[in-house]
Amino acid sequence: MGFTKDLGLTLLLIFSSTLLTSGTPVPNSPAELSSSDIAELALINQKSFSISIPVYQLSDDGTAELLGETVGGQLVCETSAGSPYIWDIYMASTQLNRAGWCQQLNPGGSKCTLHSHYKTAALSICGTWLVAVKCEELAQVGALITEHCRWGARAGGQYYYDKSPGFLKGVVHWNDV
Repeated sequence: MGFTKDLGLTLLLIFSSTLLTSGTPVPNSPAELSSSDIAELALINQKSFSISIPVYQLSDDGTAELLGETVGGQLVCETSAGSPYIWDIYMASTQLNRAGWCQQLNPGGSKCTLHSHYKTAALSICGTWLVAVKCEELAQVGALITEHCRWGARAGGQYYYDKSPGFLKGVVHWNDV
């Protein structure tokens, strides 16, 4: 309950600030970036935060086994001129708050499963096959990336649920669908 209220307040503030800055032009390609844009993005993308989110293994009968808290998890900003718009991230995150589990169901290739998308934004889980998080916690990743990785009206990044490479990560990225 507290998480949903906090997420709602955070997203309301982001939306309000977007309306206030909507007249600010947002570059659409790296060729349009000024040297000050590049410097600002470099500072944003140096940010990383440790956050704790639980990770689960789902069985065929639908039961969930807690694999542990991701005490060593890290949020990493990867914002660029090609990142999704923050309002679209908000909408994609809102869709996830109504879902149950976000499980990584792709055993090969990218090892990523798309769980929500809206216009320019998509939220995915990548990594170990059949590992899951609650979808509201993937929505939290979207809110955190929007809050901490924002550049103008865009944001992008990843949350690594564990320091083990490839274990599991939540990704806010451009919607290719």
